[in-house]
Amino acid sequence: MKTLYSYIKPPMPVKFFISLFFWSAGFALEYKDIAGREEFVKLAEKLAAGPLALSADFTEEKHMSILEQPALLKGVFYFRKPASIRWEYHEPHDTVIVMHNKKIQLRQEGKIITVGENRQAGAANEEIARILQGNLSAATGAFLQRFYFNGQKYMIELDPVEKKTRTFIGKITIYINAADFTVTRIVISEPSGDYTNILFSNVNNAARLEDSLFILK
Repeated sequence: MKTLYSYIKPPMPVKFFISLFFWSAGFALEYKDIAGREEFVKLAEKLAAGPLALSADFTEEKHMSILEQPALLKGVFYFRKPASIRWEYHEPHDTVIVMHNKKIQLRQEGKIITVGENRQAGAANEEIARILQGNLSAATGAFLQRFYFNGQKYMIELDPVEKKTRTFIGKITIYINAADFTVTRIVISEPSGDYTNILFSNVNNAARLEDSLFILK
């Protein structure tokens, strides 16, 4: 069975989107479990009260055992509540991936591919979108989730439940700045040991992003 990854040519590291993450100075402070505690409630409330839409620049590093150096990509990320996502890559190639109304589209080398409802890739993006809109309940059941805080950053770990999803996603880790409650990094680890780091910068809140941004034609 083809997954979204089948349509993306190497060295594109977009085995699914989003892809976003890290080993950084943030780890100098110990993360503590906050599930059900005051810090958890505050995180959920702040994310839920956040902007309806946002955009951000991102730098993505794909670390693969077959590469001597990590593959480096840059672009712009767009998100609109409740669950519309656009990854717009500008370096080293122009590639766009969107998820809107549970439909996944990819534009590469001038060609548009509609992947449709790819269950595994879609579940991962839906999970990221769900976190961004402040819905931190475990109701979906697609991922087991754990919440941590170190005084400066929140760390959310997502472990896939379904066996098919676990074949290409080992874990998703999302880092959120406690000062302004913006997502700064996401780490996507694969069962093979390969991983993707995505660093976000220049985050801009937007009152509105048009549907056309999330539909490829």
